Amino acid sequence: MNYFDLQVQLEYRSTLAFSQAVTAAVHTLLNDVHQALADKAPERIGLWFQIGYLLQMQSLLSTQGAEISMLQDMNYAMDELTKTSVMFHPRSEKGAWRVAREKSGRVVIHVPLDDLHDSQLSTLKGSEHSTRFGGCCITFVPSLFTLGVNEMQTIANAIPGVGEPELQSEINQAGLKQLKQYWERFEQVEPPVPRVAWIELAQSFTVVGSQDERVDLSQPPSVWESLERLLEDASSGSDKDVQLLIDSFMLCSAMHGGRMVCCKSAKDRTSMSSTLEMAVLMANKGLFGYEVYTYSRAILQLIRKLRGPEGCRIRNCELNTGKKMYAFNVFQQSTLPDLLKPPPSCAGNCVS
Repeated sequence: MNYFDLQVQLEYRSTLAFSQAVTAAVHTLLNDVHQALADKAPERIGLWFQIGYLLQMQSLLSTQGAEISMLQDMNYAMDELTKTSVMFHPRSEKGAWRVAREKSGRVVIHVPLDDLHDSQLSTLKGSEHSTRFGGCCITFVPSLFTLGVNEMQTIANAIPGVGEPELQSEINQAGLKQLKQYWERFEQVEPPVPRVAWIELAQSFTVVGSQDERVDLSQPPSVWESLERLLEDASSGSDKDVQLLIDSFMLCSAMHGGRMVCCKSAKDRTSMSSTLEMAVLMANKGLFGYEVYTYSRAILQLIRKLRGPEGCRIRNCELNTGKKMYAFNVFQQSTLPDLLKPPPSCAGNCVS
């Protein structure tokens, strides 16, 4: 491949990756803006204007085979989002949506607001960006975490020289650094913004599964200690600990951040992870009590039901593929972490 062809391919890949990332990012932000207004919590929106909108992408891609390139594209796209902002303006002033690129290279997405939302947003107080939204931007603060969970990651972890397991470690270390930096800014916001649910973030929110007997529940680590330990384990290729995903998304949620999750096709692995996330968030709200083993059992029961023959996940799968069956064969099921495994009655398909 000559230099010109390589440039064209890189431009093509980067354009596709960024366009998909920015679409998902803006959609996630607008959902959270609408939710904040519905909850009558304008301080959340004021937070995003002051220190940016924390946007976490949770990847389940492996670091072996074709998914390496997908993960690299995703990493590039998330980096590009740091140079992307959303500007709100009344619909009557500038009309429809538009995208502008400034001389500095920053991309600004202009979002028109109806009169009601413009009036609500314009009354925000306590922001250095003033109470009027004309000319004010919300910038994205992206944080990417990745954990390969399929059979390809098992191979990459087990056989030296196969795949690029170090890529996962590099991405996660960068994601943790971004989370810590955002947390430091979050703590300094005046007036303070209430944290979500996980009040003091003092302890890692541990879900006890069949592989978690090693966890010492009498002295749970802080969430930062837990994440650092889990990143070390993941970088050594010794584990596929889903607690890494749980800790990272709970931190993001506590700081009013937006969340996205995907795998290769955003279907099977993604549905397993999304179900786990929803169950953990429900447990975090105290719906299953606060004793560790009590809520852990409740979480496991809930995710089995949601993923089971009558659950919502299998119906989504049927709409996507025409079959009420997850596309995990027997070998693939054996390599998935316990908390991401589908019920045996809904798996076993030979399609990979």
